[in-house]
Amino acid sequence: MNDPFLHFERKIINKDRDCLEMEELNRIRAIDGLTNSQLIVRDLFVFCCLTGLAYCDLVSLAKEHLVKDSAGEYWIEMIRQKNRNFTQRKFHVLLLPEALEIIKRYKNDQFAKEEGTIFPTFSNQIVNRYLKIIAYVADINKTVTFHLARHTFATTVTLENGVPMESVSHMLGHASIRTTQIYSKVKRKKVLNDMVSLRQKMTFGK
Repeated sequence: MNDPFLHFERKIINKDRDCLEMEELNRIRAIDGLTNSQLIVRDLFVFCCLTGLAYCDLVSLAKEHLVKDSAGEYWIEMIRQKNRNFTQRKFHVLLLPEALEIIKRYKNDQFAKEEGTIFPTFSNQIVNRYLKIIAYVADINKTVTFHLARHTFATTVTLENGVPMESVSHMLGHASIRTTQIYSKVKRKKVLNDMVSLRQKMTFGK
């Protein structure tokens, strides 16, 4: 019997991971007129754009995951659970000032206190439903789901601002840097900025 797959060639198509541009993230930050629940989802989404947390990590984020170091800096320290192969990996993320402000905003939230978490939480389905509304109000023509925040952190917030791939990989809780490389889409504006910087250095060197 002939092998039906004898002449079959598997083609791997590498798709770019979509993310928000900084101006799109800023439009989401500046939204007014949302309901209280939609505002909470907006804050949680922005927080994940600044920390790279996946939604499953966000909903379990608690006080014991916030660590203050000897220099007074605050970190998220968690173990990320990957359900596919049940591997665990510890990761650390330094909290940026805006991320700290969002945490302070919900310090006295009753729902969060009852759950023992940092933030009040909704189901992933409800969150993504609200994100569609938020994207519409912010005039963003992309499919905005909560996982887009993680992509935005990896690409727009960190890699495009010169954070080394190794550091981004650790903050995302990746076991291999190869996993992180799917986010390393080089954009035209990044190439422009890098080459303008190079041109200035070469000019000054004359």
